Amino acid sequence: MAGSFNYEMAQSIQRILSGGKVEEHDKILFRHELLEAQYMSRGIDQDEAHELANKTYNYQEKLNEWIDGTEGLHGQVQDRQK
Repeated sequence: MAGSFNYEMAQSIQRILSGGKVEEHDKILFRHELLEAQYMSRGIDQDEAHELANKTYNYQEKLNEWIDGTEGLHGQVQDRQK
């Protein structure tokens, strides 16, 4: 659901604000939120803005890759899973 906030998002924000190790999905979260806000400033409703931002910066997808240990492999996922 668009507009929801969860534990993983809080952890991403904490890593960035604390100066800890910033993961790729942490950066994606902020880029996603910025793009979503830009769409909304153009009059697009929040749900549609969220979906449009996901096309460029999909936080949940990157988070899932990180959880699975595949974040940043860019096409190497199949090789790693063998």
